[in-house]
Amino acid sequence: MHSRDRIFVIGDLIIDEDVMCDAVGLSLESPTLKCTHNNTQKALGGSGNVVMNLAELGMQIGYMSICTDSDIQQTISDNNVSYFSLLTDKKTTVKQRYYVSRGDLSYKYMQINYTDDDTISEETQNDACLILGEVLPHYDAVIISDYRCGLLTDKVVKCIIKICNESSIPVIVNTQLSNWGNKKTLSLDKFKGCDLIIANKDESNHINIDCDYITTLGEDGCEYVGKDVRFYVQGIECDVKDTCGAGDAFTAMISTLDWKNKTDHSLFLANMWAGMSTEHIGAKPPSYERYKECLNELQSI
Repeated sequence: MHSRDRIFVIGDLIIDEDVMCDAVGLSLESPTLKCTHNNTQKALGGSGNVVMNLAELGMQIGYMSICTDSDIQQTISDNNVSYFSLLTDKKTTVKQRYYVSRGDLSYKYMQINYTDDDTISEETQNDACLILGEVLPHYDAVIISDYRCGLLTDKVVKCIIKICNESSIPVIVNTQLSNWGNKKTLSLDKFKGCDLIIANKDESNHINIDCDYITTLGEDGCEYVGKDVRFYVQGIECDVKDTCGAGDAFTAMISTLDWKNKTDHSLFLANMWAGMSTEHIGAKPPSYERYKECLNELQSI
């Protein structure tokens, strides 16, 4: 089913830290919610969620990012990912969410973002380019996942695209306009030379470079636009609980497929995988075993 099984991901890792609590009442002195702490869960978000989707799909994965958390480093290692760390003073972005439960109900009460969006140093950029020059030719596709946290500078992106073009390796760009502040402007010039951009409906309005692109449309499916072709594939009916991370799931799946020559089939499978990722709370991959079961059920109809 998969045309490519060696995928390299480079992009901004975001640590999703969920603090789970039980409500016990209000303070007598002030309107302060009092809770007891149950547990704290950490997961890979941002480009890390793309990596975890690829791991669930059984791919051979290379990954370059910035990770300053030992628990997350262990998770990366446990999933047999070849991780290439960079020497830098930058901190990994953390999204810390506080969930408060009472009885059978649970609500996200507060979110605190710890963001370090400083650009990596010139020396770190040079180190990244040296590593990428050695490792990228050994992969079948490269995903650039840009959350604008300072890793993917113009120099690093141009380096990636140059190496991949010379080795005929497709480059897939996953944009993240929802995290880019002013949605009225978006520059994609630094991605010139890439093979495919995956964008939501708002982002697609800003695509101004010569490359194929896919517009993801949520439950309505997706549309592929190439030089001489345009494909629309409808969405998959799902029990949607949380759409967070669906774009990462779509990107991971499409990178493993021959989207140029088997466009409609590739879009169908990517829609299906992304749809299944919305059937649980939080940005995490669906079960590959359940995915195969669903495919078998559809083929038997």
